[in-house]
Formats: sequence, C-alpha cells, structure tokens
Amino acid sequence: MKVQAVDMTELRRRIDQKIYDETELEMALAWADKHFRYGEDQNAEQYKRNETQSRAVLKESLLMAMCIRDMMQGNPKLAEKGLVEESLGYNAIAAGFQGQRHWTDQYPNGDTAEALLNSSFDWNGVREPFVVATENDSLNGVAMLMGISSPAPPRCLPTYAPTGRRMPLNGSPGSRSPGGRSTASFT
Repeated sequence: MKVQAVDMTELRRRIDQKIYDETELEMALAWADKHFRYGEDQNAEQYKRNETQSRAVLKESLLMAMCIRDMMQGNPKLAEKGLVEESLGYNAIAAGFQGQRHWTDQYPNGDTAEALLNSSFDWNGVREPFVVATENDSLNGVAMLMGISSPAPPRCLPTYAPTGRRMPLNGSPGSRSPGGRSTASFT
C-alpha cells in the first residue's frame, strides 16, 4: 500500500477539459434537482447567489464528486473517450480533498462532493460508500477505513441495508439512536 498525492490542479483539469462522463453528469443533475432541498440563503446581500449562480455551484460540486470517484476507482467510460490513462484511477481505498483557501476562494468547497461520496447512494443508486476524508484529514480517513473494514461496519448515516431496503439505526422507521440523534437520509 502506498500514498498517492494528487494536486488539486488534476481535479480542476478534469472538470475544465471535460474528463468525465457527460451523460452521467446530466443524470446526476436531474437526480439532484429532484432530491436536493435548499434552505434560505442567509449570506450578506453581496454574497448571495442568483439561481444561475447556484446552479453552476451545484454542477461543479457534482462534477467534483464524479471526478474524485473516477480518480479513486477509475471509469471505463473515459477510455471510450480516448482517455485511457485517466480511466484507470488509482485503485484507492481512501481519498481526501484539501480545499481551504487555495480552492474555495474561487471554486465551490468539497463538502457536497464529500457528503455524496461518503454516503451509501447517489444518482446511480445504492452502493458501498467511498472513504473521503474532509480537508484531507488522513487520521480521520484511517478511522473511517477501520469502520468500514470491520465485520459489522458502523454507518454514520445508515440509510439502506445491503438489500437496498431503507434501514434506520435501530430498525424502526423514524427512530432515534440511543444518543437522541435522528437517522438522516436524502429523499
């Protein structure tokens, strides 16, 4: 096992040069339009986004998730576009995204991409979560790897059983965990 450090410019290159499956992006946008709900924008007036700007941030965030996933596991659709090297991925067991000011002063932060990748489903349906540590926190990534590698892996937000059936923490709909936290899911 080794660590492969990839600069954020590789993510930017993949987005700018359309090194992703454009059909999947349309599917992801349609899925997000159907299932994402937005709260009130409480930013100061000069920082509020109009609908077009918000849509661009959503698209960029979905692209970040797709490109990070493609870098982790590869994507044969990229080889079909003649991008054989990019299609291979790194065969990664974990990833991290170092956003901070270097990225977020001009691009969307990685929170949406990380949340989507760490969840057990997306526009392609139910799947195993990817381990993506926020702010490239390798210690958090190791803890997440230990969690998913255990025989009975704990889930931070368990929304589906391996069968694809909805599964709250204690098994009953609308239940709360012993700590009083509600189970959460995207609808």
